[in-house]
This record gives sequence, C-alpha cells and structure tokens, in this order.
Amino acid sequence: MLAGTWQKGYDIKNAYSHLLISTTSFHQLFSISPPSSSRQRLTQLRSVMNSMFVPSLLFYYGVFLILCGIMSITLIGMKAKTALASGGISGLIAITIGHFISQGSTVAQVSGLLVCLLLFGVFCWRSAKTLFTLFELIPERHPDLKDKGIAFLIICLMAVVSVVVLLLQLSSWSTHR
Repeated sequence: MLAGTWQKGYDIKNAYSHLLISTTSFHQLFSISPPSSSRQRLTQLRSVMNSMFVPSLLFYYGVFLILCGIMSITLIGMKAKTALASGGISGLIAITIGHFISQGSTVAQVSGLLVCLLLFGVFCWRSAKTLFTLFELIPERHPDLKDKGIAFLIICLMAVVSVVVLLLQLSSWSTHR
C-alpha cells in the first residue's frame, strides 16, 4: 500500500501521515487511546506486551510439560506412564493459570509463581532420586540403565525450564507493579 502511494507521486509527508493513521488504527483496535507522544506510545505498548507475557509464558510452559510427558512415553515406553500423567496434569494446570492471569486475576499470578516453585522442587527431588538409582545401576550394567538415563535428562530439563519460567514471572511481576 505504501509502494502505491510512491507511484502516485505523493511526497514524504503524505506517506508519514498514512503511517500515523495506521498506528492510530492499531491503537483503536486494541482499545487504547492514541498517545500524544512517542514516550506514551512506548509505555502503552509495553503495558499491552507485559499484560500478555506471563499468560503466554505459562501457556508455552504447560505445552512443554505435556510434551515432556509424551516424549518420556515415546523414548522410555509404558514404564514412564507416571511421567505422562504428571507432565499432562501439571501442563494443564499451568495453561489454566495462564488463562486466569490473562483475565486479570491476582490470585492466579501468585498461583503461577507457587506452581512453578513447587514443580521446580519436585523435579529437583525426582532428578536426584533418579541419579542415585543410576549410580546403583552402573556397576551392574543393568538393562534399565539407558531408560533411567533418559528419564534423568528429561527431569533435569523440566527442572531447569521451571526455574527459568519462575524467574521470568518474578521479573515480569516486579516490573509490572
């Protein structure tokens, strides 16, 4: 559309005013009144982005947890059905909390922090327990050694992602308040 304005011979001022009209339409689309300065525009854009950051973060975190449960079943087999159940349930909880945060619930924000903190603790405990089991299986060259090693890596990955999500929520919450 901008290229068409150049072909018709409009000058730079008309192109710039067209761009400002598009920006104003964007603000009207999101029910934000057009700001009078670029600083206000930036502040409003940050506000819109911050309001959807944590819900989006928790949605992707929930999907990640569900996929980790599915990946455990795929790589280890039906011996990992508890991983599928715990990944699925905790993933659905994270997605649900993200939805309620997007609706403006302060209780859900606190719940999101607590769930990530609790899951981090659970994943650390499970990874330590699996590591000790690995140490017992190594001298015997037990056939379950490979499966326990895969489980250990998946659980550690879930713990690391949980602490990153927790820290991102904390940083977003402190800048949003």
